[in-house]
Amino acid sequence: MKRSEFRHRNNRRNKLITKWWFWLIIVLVLGTAIFIGYKFTAQPQYIQDRIVIPTRKHTKVSKPSKNDNTVTLKKYNSIYLDLKNGISSDSAQKIFGKFTSRKTSTIGDIETTRYVWKNQSNRMTLSIGFTNNHAISKSISGLKIDRQQEINNILYGQIKNGLSVEAVTALLGKPNGYSENVLESNHSNVFSYTNDSLGKMDKNLVITFTDGKVSGKNWLSLQ
Repeated sequence: MKRSEFRHRNNRRNKLITKWWFWLIIVLVLGTAIFIGYKFTAQPQYIQDRIVIPTRKHTKVSKPSKNDNTVTLKKYNSIYLDLKNGISSDSAQKIFGKFTSRKTSTIGDIETTRYVWKNQSNRMTLSIGFTNNHAISKSISGLKIDRQQEINNILYGQIKNGLSVEAVTALLGKPNGYSENVLESNHSNVFSYTNDSLGKMDKNLVITFTDGKVSGKNWLSLQ
């Protein structure tokens, strides 16, 4: 290369370097490179940190609940009655808690001890009779029934001996109380009806079933 050509190229390069827009392009290129490098290095680390560090959640620790000794119809139905295999008084107290009262009576040659539980919360009363420490009778009262029609003399007249339990409940609805015993040779049940939900507490209809059929009825005045 001739000396004149070399000098000409150097002069062009020096003029290019002294141009302001040349340095602006350099600054923009470097800035873009730094920004891209930060985006691909710092941001994944931030996302990773955000995923790895779990957020704390406050969970409520439920307290252990005490045994529920409330008298209910479901528990009443679970009481097994039998002269030899009926539940014991200790077993009954495990289900219903400490009894409210207890009374012993003798009918003929049979001594029966009756335990009574009264719940203030739902105003239900449960009674269980024991002979030789086996449950032979039970009753429950105070069941809350939303009665749609009043139990009156007309309905009372329609209750005939021989009607089934299903036929009576279809006519009158569910009773406010139940009673059952196995002391006699025949298995008997008693349904008790009131008009409490209608604001009338003057009468109580009692229907007795023997082997699932109506065997008696009584219209009691509560006044």
